[in-house]
Amino acid sequence: AYKKYTKLFLKAYGKDLVMTEDEITKEMNGMLKFRDFQSKELFFKTKADVNAYGKRALDNFAKYKATDWYDWCCDNWGTKWNACHSQINDMEKADIYFDTAWSSVPKLMAMLAAKHPDCKFEYEYAEEQPGINAGYIIFENGAPVKGEHFADGSKEAYEAFFGLWGCDDEFRFNEETGTYESIEEQEEM
Repeated sequence: AYKKYTKLFLKAYGKDLVMTEDEITKEMNGMLKFRDFQSKELFFKTKADVNAYGKRALDNFAKYKATDWYDWCCDNWGTKWNACHSQINDMEKADIYFDTAWSSVPKLMAMLAAKHPDCKFEYEYAEEQPGINAGYIIFENGAPVKGEHFADGSKEAYEAFFGLWGCDDEFRFNEETGTYESIEEQEEM
């Protein structure tokens, strides 16, 4: 079992498992102090709990190529959580709107387009923070044919945000800077 888990550790974490006795003790003591984010209770009560968690992480890696749900979601979806706030406004056009956690999902959209090469996909994205991480990709015949990731803070990034999130009445275009500025922030100056 030791050899199996040593090999899995190397594959999962890309580093050797060799540690001194002091390093092992320090790492174990740190793990035993780790608290659950919400309940604030200790996550591990014994060294056996820590070892079982590590074994489960490596078993997950052997089976799913990810040590936990978080890594699996990031690796497979490009974001840490599933889509939420999904809605379909027009069944004829199949316009689907959804939110993801902090990240656009171009890899996932490419996989979806490849599975359905007979469909045209127009994927637009914009982070919920105005003018950040915005762009679009068009897929035809299962492959991207056109797209652009807009520079953060650019006119295009803001306009992509407005198209998906609204809020354009809270911003004013500044001819001098060539982009949008918050009306509220301008009035505070």
